[in-house]
Amino acid sequence: SQRIPRKNLIDLGGKPLIQWTIDAAVESAAFDDLVITTDSVEIANLVVGAPVRVIKRPENLAQSSTPMLPVVQHAAAKSTADIVVLLQPTSPFRTAEDIVLSIELLKHKGGDAVISVSAPQPDYCFERGHAQRLRMARNIVVANGALYLITRDHLKIGDWYNGITYAYEMPPSRSIDIDTEMDLTIARAMVSNGPINRSD
Repeated sequence: SQRIPRKNLIDLGGKPLIQWTIDAAVESAAFDDLVITTDSVEIANLVVGAPVRVIKRPENLAQSSTPMLPVVQHAAAKSTADIVVLLQPTSPFRTAEDIVLSIELLKHKGGDAVISVSAPQPDYCFERGHAQRLRMARNIVVANGALYLITRDHLKIGDWYNGITYAYEMPPSRSIDIDTEMDLTIARAMVSNGPINRSD
């Protein structure tokens, strides 16, 4: 990260940011193959002894401008999983239950992908109607970055957006995505105020 150097290793509530995601993934017991893709020796050393396999990310897939899709495809090529679940470390408050339920959603619906979403503030979203007059948009959600699931078959030909994709909705309290120093400040405040509210 250019905005927060060494972001995945930065402290949040007494442990590295990436550890929140590792803990949730392990607690879910949902994975036959749990991997971290990284070019960082420091991150690789952090997970020694954990039930996590490290995949060395090549330099061309470790740039600040690298899209996520080829990174996921590279990791998936080294696994035999039928469903690939991307858990970005920048979403520390996603729970083991979120992981399990999103996987169940994909299996039950039989689509190509599932993306976690949250509802935006209702007064932020409008659509233009007759004569370009504004009206409140309804049933709007935004991707929150916490969960991206895709079948292996669809990953060979597409991504999370060009097939049949279902939404797994999460509340705002679990939807924070740490992208800036302000996001990190908010997350630290949430942790210092006690257990994260898992339902609001």
